[in-house]
Amino acid sequence: MTSAENNSLNWVRYGCWYLGTLAVLLLLVAAVNFVVDPLGRWRVIDEVGFNKFKVAAKRDSRVGKAVSLRECDYDVVLLGSSRVESGLNPTYAGLPGRAYNSGLKAATIYELERLGLYALKHQSPSLMIIGLDFFAFNEQRVTYDDFGISPLPERLQIWPLFRYLVSLENLYNSYQTVFWNSRRNAQECAYNGFRKNRPRRLPISEEFSKLVEDFLSNPDMYGDYLQTDAYPNRMRDLMIEFRSAGVDVRPFISPMHVVLLEAIGRQGIDDKFSDWKREMVRIVVEANAATPSLPPMQLWDFSGYNTITTEPVPDDDADMYGYRDPSHYRQHIGVMMIDKMLGLPPSGEEPPADFGVVLTPENLAEQLEKQSAGRARHDFSRFLP
Repeated sequence: MTSAENNSLNWVRYGCWYLGTLAVLLLLVAAVNFVVDPLGRWRVIDEVGFNKFKVAAKRDSRVGKAVSLRECDYDVVLLGSSRVESGLNPTYAGLPGRAYNSGLKAATIYELERLGLYALKHQSPSLMIIGLDFFAFNEQRVTYDDFGISPLPERLQIWPLFRYLVSLENLYNSYQTVFWNSRRNAQECAYNGFRKNRPRRLPISEEFSKLVEDFLSNPDMYGDYLQTDAYPNRMRDLMIEFRSAGVDVRPFISPMHVVLLEAIGRQGIDDKFSDWKREMVRIVVEANAATPSLPPMQLWDFSGYNTITTEPVPDDDADMYGYRDPSHYRQHIGVMMIDKMLGLPPSGEEPPADFGVVLTPENLAEQLEKQSAGRARHDFSRFLP
């Protein structure tokens, strides 16, 4: 055998040894991550003192929300997009019992349905409040960040789960999980899902203009809005599931600032927004019809042109009363909404009389006409690109 052949054979042996060693190490990492399951995906082993409490889960993520709904017990579940996550405070005393805010940043209706069903599987809430947002029903939206490694998808997502198993970061998470569980220092149910509003980085008028531009340019917001009855029907079926389990379901349409209604008009999808409201009324009517033994749900609409949603936007750096940006309302606005939906006396400031209306098949056309008339009385075009 020549020297060149010897060298070639040595390289082959070295390569096989290297790949074999790498495969063994990856298998060991995967085995540890599978058994400890630091983010709560499998829960094949779920032992107190070993890995029961998933301390490594990022609590405002899809994984983190699923972890909390699995590990803790709640009387009230709040479900929706980031508007719910940062606008409805689960510690509000008007809520009947211990509440968890399962709002998801950049939520799709598919994700909300899966998270809602997961909550129903592991919780026995008496009340569920659901925030409904036009953009979340855009079927161009895709699932977000760690949804694929959470226990929420209907089907296994092979590549995200493979990366979850062989991740060195998760190996460290596994170490942290075992370490803190074994020391009995893992904090159980310390997080209620509420996400405080981030500090503003820009003057409020610039925040408005920037977010409106994002809504108009992104295909998964208003940029390329795709509307079918698939997402509304998913939400209807989720409402039926909860009501069939004896849960009091309270859906509402979020009070986005009317500058986003102006953006909807600029994008030429006014008809889609009106059709969406018709769909929301339809699914509530159908969910009530499917559960006739229970008191009928009411669909509260806090959107449109009212005293709260038409708040003037200052030109200086002053904060607004009701909003931190055109999409997200402040906590005290959320309190007003909860009080109205639950029929409670105002716990703080008296809400404006025109803030919130129960949408029905009988008054829907009138309310849509009021929405159109409201645009003629207000001009926020300076925030549109």
